[in-house]
Amino acid sequence: MPISFDLTPEQEEWRKRVREFAQKELLPRAEEIDEKEDVPQELLDKMLKELRLPAVWIPKKYGGFELDKVSICLITEEIGYACGSCIPFVEVAGLGTLPIVIGGKESLKEELLPKIARGDAFPALAMTEPGCGSDAGAITLKAERDGDEYVLKGVKRQISQVHIASFFVTSARTHPDPSLRARGVSLFVVPKDADGIRIGEREPYIGTRGHKAYVIHFDNVRVPAENMLGEENKGFRILMQTLDETRLTLAAGNVGIAKAAFDAALEYAKKRETFRKKLWEHEAIGFMLAEIATEIEAARLLCYKAAWLSDRGEKHTKETSMAKWYGTELAVKAAVNAMTVLGGYGVMKGRVERCFRDAKCFTFAQGTTQIQKLIISREIAR
Repeated sequence: MPISFDLTPEQEEWRKRVREFAQKELLPRAEEIDEKEDVPQELLDKMLKELRLPAVWIPKKYGGFELDKVSICLITEEIGYACGSCIPFVEVAGLGTLPIVIGGKESLKEELLPKIARGDAFPALAMTEPGCGSDAGAITLKAERDGDEYVLKGVKRQISQVHIASFFVTSARTHPDPSLRARGVSLFVVPKDADGIRIGEREPYIGTRGHKAYVIHFDNVRVPAENMLGEENKGFRILMQTLDETRLTLAAGNVGIAKAAFDAALEYAKKRETFRKKLWEHEAIGFMLAEIATEIEAARLLCYKAAWLSDRGEKHTKETSMAKWYGTELAVKAAVNAMTVLGGYGVMKGRVERCFRDAKCFTFAQGTTQIQKLIISREIAR
């Protein structure tokens, strides 16, 4: 079967458009974003209202772009290359939007998806809890039925982009038997301004510092039964379907981070001379650069193959976990090697050390490297 690596004209146009924006608007301000731990409002407006990045996940009938997954990966790679802190404006948007696309009632889709597509609302996913991260089936936040409503009680933490979110897609335990684990989990859309929602402290990270995560307290929050996504006790399936798609953004975004670190190292190695040779001419450095260059190509191909399978409607859980694990760990490796090439300059504050901090944070996002390996091992053993 013939294989083509050519991009469609639409894919090329999206890559060009986002690359121009990222290089002109994000890269020059990436250090400022990191230092101030905040993305300026004018950049937020450009990403959400002009580029309309969340709309890439939304069907055209609701005002979205309905982009193929390869295009979304192209977009996220360009953003990651310029500013790791800005990857969540695609990633988190997908985490909060896809559960509605997959499991939302038509009335809920018509109400929320056009707002997200226009940039008038931003979704967030509230899944992680103080005692539950990778083990998503062990959540303790409860949702008890009371007439036409559910009452939510519990705490979520490390919830991304709470400061700009309009609502949360929240996982909750709806079955009284905790031993059912994932089979007792449901999903709800919860407005940020609902009575009983209390935003707690911010939880700062070493990297992706422009991205913000918070604790959320649900103190007897009443949610209409109509706000449930999918069927009762079957929300976990929707979560897993969502992660199969959004993990690809982390894979692609970290390919961008890896390329940024590599380019900084290569540029330095071509200029710096030691022992009457350019730095890259020393095998210790040249071979290191060759290895990272090869692994970047491998990570990109893993990512785009998984995206291609998704676009064909084929199962891609294994391929997505491979891409997420390999891409995020590679970004860490590329940054560490770039530090080695730059020597003392590599551990000074700047782009390379920022790449390291950003990449390390992403190794834990949407399932740790170890969780990805667990998923892969289960898939290949079937």
